[in-house]
Amino acid sequence: YQSSSSIRAFTMPLMQLATTATDRTPQDRDNNVATLLRYVHSDPGLCWVDEPGTPLAKAHEEAWKPVLDWFNNDLGIKVVKNESFIPVDQSPESIEQLADHLKSLDDWEFTCLHVLSTAVKSLLLARAVLEDKVSIKEAVHLSRLEEEMQIEEWGMVEGGHDIDRADQNVRVAAPAVFMKLYKGV
Repeated sequence: YQSSSSIRAFTMPLMQLATTATDRTPQDRDNNVATLLRYVHSDPGLCWVDEPGTPLAKAHEEAWKPVLDWFNNDLGIKVVKNESFIPVDQSPESIEQLADHLKSLDDWEFTCLHVLSTAVKSLLLARAVLEDKVSIKEAVHLSRLEEEMQIEEWGMVEGGHDIDRADQNVRVAAPAVFMKLYKGV
């Protein structure tokens, strides 16, 4: 899996996290915080995904409501769900509180949160995974909810969907496992 003449970093996700935390996060942190805050308004957990009552809308509400409720209660930061397809800006107070929280994390914690947020396309879900409120398996499913429902309806494309699932499992598990090792859990 490794060549003797080159290192294939993608085969070592925990090493990638370690080097990112030491080499990149100290330099890129402010930009990464700004990016996470810019996208929180359209976080999948806050998005309106379909007409009320449809199977997708019901599945989304059932799966994401506990994450949203936990997020709002955990740090006392109030984020609100969109009532249409057009994202609603979260309050300036909530964004400021969230920025303060992100800045309070050390480089290792922030790196895991940033990488996991990118993998699952959700800051809310990434925090829930790293705080052991959502399992890796649940996070992968939530991050792929619409696609998984399409697979149930139309079937899986071998060599496509299955590879995407495997890749997503690694991209979600690596920061979650890294954080457990870091915290000594």
